[in-house]
Amino acid sequence: MNGEFDETLRLVEPGSRLNLVDVAVVGDALLPHYLVLEPDYLVDVSALAECVQEYGAGWQRYFWNRIRPKAVTDSILLGNSVNLMFDELVTADDCHAVTFESLMPKLFARYPIEFAAASSIDRSFFQTLRRQFDTLQYLMETLLPARAIDRRRAMVEPSFVCEALGLQGRLDFLQREGGLCGIELKAGRPPFPEENLTKIAPSHRVQSLLYQLMMQSVLGVRLDEQRFYLLYARSRYSDGLLRPVKSEPGELRAILNLRNQIVAAERDVARYGAPQAEWLMGQLSAENLIPCPSRFTDRYIRPEILQGRARLERRADNLLALNYFYRFYAFVAREHYLSKVGYASGSGISGAASLWRMSRSEKVQEGYMFTGLRLVRNDVAAETPEVEFALAGERLLPDFREGDIVLFYRCDSEDDRVSTSQIFKATVATLTPDRIVLRLRDSQLYAGALPPDSLYAVEHDYVDASFATQYRGLYTLLGASPHRRGLLTGEADEQPRRNELRRLTYDYDNSHLSRILTKAVQADDYFLLVGPPGTGKTSMALRHMVREFMAIPGCQILLMAYTNRAVDEICDKLDSIDEVDDYMRVGQSLSCDAAYRPHLLSERMKSCRNREEVIRAIGECRIFVATLASLSGKNELFTLKRFDVAIVDEASQILEPQLVGVLSALTPTGRDAIGKFILIGDHKQLPAIVVESPDESAIADARLRAAGFTDCRVSLFERLYRSLPEDSPFADMLDCQWRMHPDIASFANRYFYRGLLHNGTARHQVSPLPFTRHGDDEWEQLVATRRMAFLPTVRVCAGKKYNDEEARKVAEIVQALYRLYRLNGLTFDRGSVGIITPYRHQIARIRQELDRAHVAAFDEIRIDTVERFQGSQSDCIVYSFSVNGERQLEWLPSYTEEAGQLIDRKLNVALTRARCQLFVLGNESLLSRNPIYRQLVEFLEQAKE
Repeated sequence: MNGEFDETLRLVEPGSRLNLVDVAVVGDALLPHYLVLEPDYLVDVSALAECVQEYGAGWQRYFWNRIRPKAVTDSILLGNSVNLMFDELVTADDCHAVTFESLMPKLFARYPIEFAAASSIDRSFFQTLRRQFDTLQYLMETLLPARAIDRRRAMVEPSFVCEALGLQGRLDFLQREGGLCGIELKAGRPPFPEENLTKIAPSHRVQSLLYQLMMQSVLGVRLDEQRFYLLYARSRYSDGLLRPVKSEPGELRAILNLRNQIVAAERDVARYGAPQAEWLMGQLSAENLIPCPSRFTDRYIRPEILQGRARLERRADNLLALNYFYRFYAFVAREHYLSKVGYASGSGISGAASLWRMSRSEKVQEGYMFTGLRLVRNDVAAETPEVEFALAGERLLPDFREGDIVLFYRCDSEDDRVSTSQIFKATVATLTPDRIVLRLRDSQLYAGALPPDSLYAVEHDYVDASFATQYRGLYTLLGASPHRRGLLTGEADEQPRRNELRRLTYDYDNSHLSRILTKAVQADDYFLLVGPPGTGKTSMALRHMVREFMAIPGCQILLMAYTNRAVDEICDKLDSIDEVDDYMRVGQSLSCDAAYRPHLLSERMKSCRNREEVIRAIGECRIFVATLASLSGKNELFTLKRFDVAIVDEASQILEPQLVGVLSALTPTGRDAIGKFILIGDHKQLPAIVVESPDESAIADARLRAAGFTDCRVSLFERLYRSLPEDSPFADMLDCQWRMHPDIASFANRYFYRGLLHNGTARHQVSPLPFTRHGDDEWEQLVATRRMAFLPTVRVCAGKKYNDEEARKVAEIVQALYRLYRLNGLTFDRGSVGIITPYRHQIARIRQELDRAHVAAFDEIRIDTVERFQGSQSDCIVYSFSVNGERQLEWLPSYTEEAGQLIDRKLNVALTRARCQLFVLGNESLLSRNPIYRQLVEFLEQAKE
């Protein structure tokens, strides 16, 4: 065996997956050129390359870079800016027409917060940037043609997934026609001495070498047939701009060994938990991170490491915080590991590894893939790059939605798959029964990269960004102010505070609402608000909270939610508040409803001509709105603004590691970046999505349990809420629901909310059913006269995720409802009926039954899982259980418990989507084996009496 892999072999355990790459057969022996441990765990090429520095190589740097705070420096911003200019010049039809001045608004729109936050930026920064722009134009006009590189036939930011090597990455520039040629751009200075025009920095060299190895594996182009260059755009010498990169024997094996050590460390933390996480953090020492110290590292590198490591040293005042850090780090690491290598689910293999471990037929069957797509529109060169595909074959119902992040690639044969193709990253812009429109991340001048006579496939993309912010957020918590850190980790000596002298600015007729708003205003640290279904947590509570805080002179407000749909709803309410004259939204245009896109930060910055205008615009706006994910990647905002209050909607769907980093942020002066936070949620509705089982996520640490921790899956909202007494001044509950008719609300109120909910007096809540006319058809009579009903069905084979009888009966109900609407002169639209069912296969069968009716209005009917329905409502809800075996009863519910009462959060959400009518279908004998479902069946049966 190759000696370079001795360390890897010591890390191999029973059950380990190994890829033997480029194998030679010598007698009875297999001699691989490369050995890849756990290849399903894809390591990013850029992150791996950073492990190799002038002062030595070490796998530990991968984890150091993961947790250390992301600082906005002029060097990083220069690099981002130069990359944007490079892409604009490569993809321009006429690069002569591109001017430095024309690119400045685009830079400000792409990196507004970064430009405003980087305090070291001055006139010299823009002078340097201008010189690099001139250099890039010279490159396009002179150097590339001289080396037979045609930018018009090249692609920018091409992406690759290489399961064989356990790597993934995105190049800066790739030309495939006329011989493969790749370019990796670097905006910083070339390595010292600059006069050495062939010298390449170690990390840059490693990055290029790994890309070459991936091109050989994925595209089948041998290393000696490739041309790769490092582009040092800041080189003072034109001959030193493009520097060729060629690999040396054994060099790539040593790099892959580093990758294997990283993956082994990830695997062990995921397997052994907090003790292993603490061991891993112990490896991040100056000695391991700087194998070859020098005067340079002693002056610039070592002090930063020592300062960063100080947070990880145990002291009397941080023992609970460190236990918290290690337990939740291990929790996130396991979730991350499973999301990459895959895990068994009801639909086969889930996670990123499903891209190559599931067959094409399996993926199509489970709805994970569109295949056989034909290109009908190719606008990749447009300012807004898009492609449009015609969907093939019969009407399919894959698991895709508008706004989903996807990847697509040429797929002309069975051998074409993600790991053997160049992939394009995109977002689903439009999805109809026969068309899908994808918006690419980057414009491409070379439209020929997508031949019109090829077939294409679309699959879900799996991104690591959310995990990266969780790791960094946990580390940020360790550096929070002592009081904030103590509140978040449950320190007994740190309790929430309030100022009872504060009073509301406005008068309210509703005493209950007035009490809630008073608590929110008086709280100094945090306030928790439970918002049961239909109680108006956004339309009432959040809206009036914003009014009250806006009445405080100079009060800065941050509004966040977990989903873009909830952020859209917040924007809708802001537009209805007279006191709000402006707000900015952080996010992407496709994730934002068109009505609110003018408020996007990127749109607002397009009119800024210089950095001062950017800073002024951000500083003058008092309200910022974002999803938590969008804001977690923009922590630089806290160097520009301190928010007096942050209101977080959907807080019960957010895991602690996803939120604590934002709540722990500090301003440059060391103050809490968020003065107080208000969490709005409902722990009796859907929780955060977690892969680990309850046994795996349980918290056993004695110190943490004494502080109130039980399970890593519990949200910060729920943990804090349960820690407070019932009449706490720091928590309350909205108690009047305005969505459901009282008959429908009574089940959830009785079994989930202990009878604490009251009913509003909205028109549909106090009116009879509107169907005064109906025919003799039994389905019309049922729908016209019954507000609620249970319809028993016969189960099919155990374990099947569909029930044709239920699908037919659902279609009968919908058709009867449609006839009744027409007969009574009512408008049947998208909000008239919604259909909920646990399985995609049942969704498909219901859709097929509705299609047989040939009613155009049925195309608009929403048929989805309960997870997709949270936050929505319909006049009539039809719920098809489609349960055919006892094992399905085990995983279908999502349980929590309060005051000795067992609560099914999924069922709570499903039933409370209905405004006027509710019809439930299922096998009575099976459902009755679950105590809550038995109560539901009995409740619905009694409703007809």
